[in-house]
Amino acid sequence: MRNTLKMSRKKKGFSEEKIDQWLQGVDLATLSPKIKLQRASFPNLKPTNWNKLYEDFQKSRPISIRLPIYVLDKLKQVSLQKGIGYQTLIRLWVTEKLQTSLQP
Repeated sequence: MRNTLKMSRKKKGFSEEKIDQWLQGVDLATLSPKIKLQRASFPNLKPTNWNKLYEDFQKSRPISIRLPIYVLDKLKQVSLQKGIGYQTLIRLWVTEKLQTSLQP
């Protein structure tokens, strides 16, 4: 079922540029009158290069690691609070630790 959802999203062709064009032409306040919205501007925001991100992701290699159950449970709790997956959180923390330990 997941693959079907991904396939259908790709067929619609919603790119960041198309979403940005739609947002420029619509008054978000008319979409939901109960919510008071203000338009925000992000002048330094650059478009995401999804192809590069996908290529970088493909360069990764799955590994297997055994962790105590309480550690895994705590990782999942922290990842929920941060709004990311627990495996992503592990990758971020390992990368951060490597960067700090390699600095002189």
